[in-house]
Amino acid sequence: MRYFFHIHDGISKPDEIGMECATEREVWAHALVACGEFLTDHGALMAIGSGLQMNVVDENGRELWTLTLQA
Repeated sequence: MRYFFHIHDGISKPDEIGMECATEREVWAHALVACGEFLTDHGALMAIGSGLQMNVVDENGRELWTLTLQA
């Protein structure tokens, strides 16, 4: 199944490509890595008091998790 990792940090950045994952554990691991990569690449641009949210949804539109980081 394909999963999508949509980022919201004041601007919505929908994941148009997604990723094939065999298990929800693999989806969870990818979500954590993707959040870390986003923070590495863009974290210094985040304002204090701002937030980052990642919505993880499957190809059927079912939301699995929302990861939230509040600065």
